[in-house]
Amino acid sequence: MLKMKFFLTMLIVSLILCTTVLAQDLTVTKTAPSQINYGQNLTVTITITNNLNQKVSVTVRENIGDAQAIEPQLTIPELPPNIKAARPPYFEWHLTIDANSKTSVSYIIKPNKLGEYLFSPTTIITEDGKIFYSNALSTFVKCDINNICEESIGEDFTNCPEDCKPPTPAGQPAIQLNPVYIVIIAVVVIGAGVGIFLRKKKSRNKPKRKK
Repeated sequence: MLKMKFFLTMLIVSLILCTTVLAQDLTVTKTAPSQINYGQNLTVTITITNNLNQKVSVTVRENIGDAQAIEPQLTIPELPPNIKAARPPYFEWHLTIDANSKTSVSYIIKPNKLGEYLFSPTTIITEDGKIFYSNALSTFVKCDINNICEESIGEDFTNCPEDCKPPTPAGQPAIQLNPVYIVIIAVVVIGAGVGIFLRKKKSRNKPKRKK
């Protein structure tokens, strides 16, 4: 009985160690700028490190979100005849990595919206079916300051205060005059009032004609 328990314990430990080793076979790291301006291209780099003492062949697959693919060309998956739901296109590379070495691939996209652009993990598939994933990553897309509040791309006063004005609070006039205009209007009003006052005073002091 003790031998059986010892055997089972050693088997479990071996399985855990094997899983740990397999998890360290490949290391996948994805990098990108922390922020860009809207309209700029975003370059993303994926680095795969082979920690084995033998070369390995892998397929790299990268899905993109709400962005325009610049390069390379996207792969459009083929669907079986009985499947109607289309899968989104993705970037794909087929690589062979030498023993104890690393290689990198890059792609360029242009995000379509402002704010946080989130990347899904990169998927690495080896020839024998093992799957590895990259780290999580995000890039902040800032507004392009051009004095135009472009709501179609998500600009508002919170993410682009340089271009977009905050909404007018309830109870306040929607139009706020420039202080210079206010001074000019005040001067005109005061001048008109003084002119009317002087004319009235002059007319009162004018002697009346005798009948």
